[in-house]
Amino acid sequence: MIILDETLDKCPACECVFFAEYCGTKYGIDELPDLQYHKCDGCGLLFLNPRMGDEQLREFYKSDYRVYVEKFVPSYSPEQDEYRQMARASAIDRLLDKATVTSHLDIGCSRGELLHRISAPVQAGVEWNEEDADLCERCGIEMYDLDAIGIRFDLITVIQVLEHSNHPVQMIERLLPLLNKGGRLVIEVPNADYGHSQDLWHPMMFTDDTLRKTIEIAKGKVVRMFAYKGYRPVDEPYYIFAEVKNGNK
Repeated sequence: MIILDETLDKCPACECVFFAEYCGTKYGIDELPDLQYHKCDGCGLLFLNPRMGDEQLREFYKSDYRVYVEKFVPSYSPEQDEYRQMARASAIDRLLDKATVTSHLDIGCSRGELLHRISAPVQAGVEWNEEDADLCERCGIEMYDLDAIGIRFDLITVIQVLEHSNHPVQMIERLLPLLNKGGRLVIEVPNADYGHSQDLWHPMMFTDDTLRKTIEIAKGKVVRMFAYKGYRPVDEPYYIFAEVKNGNK
């Protein structure tokens, strides 16, 4: 059973100490704990509290995450990843507008589908699931630990990852210096305004406003942001897409 062993006393983004209960989920299953999200009075971020601590969360993604998702989210399947990444690659292509991308780093790259679709000469990834990381290496993708990347990239993608992190500001701060001059950081998150993404593995939930504020706290500059339906066969904008540049350059 998963234990939510870390209780927060401040917002994970703006560090405001004032927040209140906002919404929650009762799974009604012994394997999964009840969830309670709080809303920050300062920046409006929705965050899980209590939550899994950093060490437990990393171990969860190494081996348990895919097992839990496939068991408790029946609509998910690895085969659907092709359609998800096709939609994301198309959105990224529109952002790039035929710009040359010689190097691409994908955070949470799973099996490398998005890297293959963007098809930059240099392909690199960060992936916590050990089985997926091994598969990517066998396919020729250079794999890194997030804290041990020493080269820069034309494109860094963080697709459906930021909401899984306990430290969204720190993640963006870590990635921005890894951009080449003129490089782009592309972020996609579920849109909390359309069907709250309340899950054990989502310590954060973002709206377009709170995503923008989180990026700005991290000294990123939002070039453009839009909501779109992604791969879903509906018109509702279930996802938020942001193109970000290093605000310090």
